[in-house]
Order: sequence, then structure tokens, then C-alpha cells
Amino acid sequence: MQDSGAQNKTEFIKACVLGNRIKVVVVDEEKNKMVAKLSQLKTELNAVGKNINQVTRIANSYAAKGEFSPQVLQLKNKMIEFQNILERYKKTIQNLAKFIR
Repeated sequence: MQDSGAQNKTEFIKACVLGNRIKVVVVDEEKNKMVAKLSQLKTELNAVGKNINQVTRIANSYAAKGEFSPQVLQLKNKMIEFQNILERYKKTIQNLAKFIR
């Protein structure tokens, strides 16, 4: 009723009885489920991205002190690479969510 354009139940019932035009809204539950799943996936990717940032900061702090090993440098580079992949997925998810809506 609230999406019909009527301000209240009385207006809605009056429009129905008098045969006036009523706006009909169809809700696609599958679409809503897909948007919810995409939103959840985006949230999870954001959490992974935050973890990557923390690991990268730690690697940078070791590098600044000159206390880094080749493994730490390699880990830092892999984390940056992984973060870039996550960013591409996040953008894809955002575009899918816009398309679905």
C-alpha cells in the first residue's frame, strides 16, 4: 500500500473502490537475495582488505628499521598484489549490485 501512491489506508481503499489508478510494485525476492549476498561479500572483502593493510604496515615498519628479511619483503609484495585483486572484485560487486537494482 505504501508504494501505491496513497497517503493512507483510507485513500488506498477509496482509490480501489472508485476504480482509480493504483501504482503496483512488484518485489523480486530473488533479486533482493542476490543484492544481500553481494553486500555480504563486499563486507567480507573489506575485512580481508583491512587485514592486508595491517600486514603491509607491519612489513613496512620492519623495513623502516632495516629489520626485514627477503621473506617479509616477498610477503609484502604478495599482499599488495592480493589487495589489488580484491579491489577489482569489490568494484565488480558494486557494478553488479547497481545493475541488479
